[in-house]
Amino acid sequence: LEGRERTVRYRDRGGATRSARVKIPAGVRDGQKIRVRGKGEAAPGGGARGDLYLVIRIASHPLFELEGEHLRVDVPVTVYEAALGATVEVPTLSGTTRIKIPAGTRGGQVFRLKGKGSSRGEGTDLLARVRIVLPDSPDEATLELLRDWRDHHPYDPRDGKP
Repeated sequence: LEGRERTVRYRDRGGATRSARVKIPAGVRDGQKIRVRGKGEAAPGGGARGDLYLVIRIASHPLFELEGEHLRVDVPVTVYEAALGATVEVPTLSGTTRIKIPAGTRGGQVFRLKGKGSSRGEGTDLLARVRIVLPDSPDEATLELLRDWRDHHPYDPRDGKP
C-alpha cells in the first residue's frame, strides 16, 4: 500500500543467487508486475541483460485488510458501548487513535478515518468496522437484564430481510 525500497533475492536460470534493489511504488496491488530494468538474464551470445519481472504478493496482516485502496480494521465494542455510545481506541498503522461511537451504533457500521490508512497520514483512509462482542460468560445478573430487555422491548432484526 505504501511505497518502499526492498532488496529481493532470486535465482537465475543457471541457479546462481542474485539480488536487486527494487522500488515498490505506493498503491501497488496483489498480482501486479514490476519491471526491474537490466536485472534479468543476459541475452544469448553475451548480449545485454534483459529485465527482471516481479509479481507482487501482498501478505495478510493480523489486524488490517485491504479494501480497495483503503485499509479496514474491525473494532470490537460491547453491547452497551454500541447502545449508549462511547469513545474507543482504534489501531492504526502509526499507533492508535480514538473515535466516538454514537449511541445506537449497529454491528457492521463503518466509520471512515480520513488519511489514517497510511503510516504517513496521506492518501488512504482507514475504515473502522464495528464488531459487537458479547461477554464470554455472562453472569446471572447480565442474563436477567437481557431477558428483561427481550420481554419488554421485543424486535426482530430479520423481519423483512431475505
